[in-house]
Amino acid sequence: MKYKTRYSKEHYTRIWIRRDTYTRLVELCSRFNTPLVDCLDYIFNHQRLESIAIKLAHAKIIPLNELMELISSLSLEEKIEITQRVIEEALRLAKLLYSEARTLVNFSGGKSSLVALDLMLQHIPREELLVHFNNTLNEFPETRRYVIWVVKEYYKIAKLIESRPRFKPWDIWRIFGFPRQSRLRRYTPVCCVMLKEIPAKLVIERYGITVDVTGIQAMESRSRFFSLADWGLIRRTKYIGSEITLKRSLIRVAPVGIWTEDEIWEYIRRNKLPVNPVYEKYNVKRTGCVACTNFIGWEKAMASYSQRLYEYVKAKMSEWGIQERRVRHRELREKLEKELGTSKLEDLYELIEY
Repeated sequence: MKYKTRYSKEHYTRIWIRRDTYTRLVELCSRFNTPLVDCLDYIFNHQRLESIAIKLAHAKIIPLNELMELISSLSLEEKIEITQRVIEEALRLAKLLYSEARTLVNFSGGKSSLVALDLMLQHIPREELLVHFNNTLNEFPETRRYVIWVVKEYYKIAKLIESRPRFKPWDIWRIFGFPRQSRLRRYTPVCCVMLKEIPAKLVIERYGITVDVTGIQAMESRSRFFSLADWGLIRRTKYIGSEITLKRSLIRVAPVGIWTEDEIWEYIRRNKLPVNPVYEKYNVKRTGCVACTNFIGWEKAMASYSQRLYEYVKAKMSEWGIQERRVRHRELREKLEKELGTSKLEDLYELIEY
């Protein structure tokens, strides 16, 4: 079955900001001698929030290449200033809407989430900040040791939460198949739901989180660029991904959303932050799921750091197949009950505090 894409072809070449809104902002900047960086700060900070008057609509106005050029033209110092305002706005909104800003930083061990963590610590005391490491059991072996050391020894943060499944990722691929190497689909792969989204939901609801901090960047991928273009750097939401719903909404913030990869590395060098040894040891650009087939070019990437793993995944892919469609929640629970012995999510994961 051929699925329709969510947006038209024209959508994938442009970003959405109303012509009159954009023109008015530029005119105001000129009239009151306000730097354009403040206009950008205003745009990115106030998308899709109930308590904010301005809301960017789906008008195909600014071409993608113009936005890329605009973001690239900002200096690192200007982006740090924007990020500081984004964080302050997110914390202010959380206190306004939920009476408290109980903040959780998702730290994967990657460079982007490291910078996001470092920036958040400039606004929240170590004793109050919570850090979540989502251990998918599909990580590089050095990542878990690195995360624990950075959080507990380097930053000396009071609480680190590690979520870990009681099943293996291979069990999910055996039951549902491997994800297809594309993100232009109308469903989320089951492995992403089971290994990332559900653990995040359990942590957020157990600890009463009102501010959820991620290290995603618009420049990392096409889908992340359009996601941030749609929702902005701050978003009030009840969803994790496209499949999982929270009991109550929270503020999700992407502090380094408009940073480039070079700027992430430059910030790390300036502040002499400890980097995950995985980058140098395996010569990879991103840390994350080791046996991931959910992106174009996964074969070359996987073979570069483990030829043995690549051959094993290819063999199992021929045996177990590829996930071709969305798996509904009822079907998911039925198969989990049959294959893993339970469909109760709390029994499938463990949360460990350090």
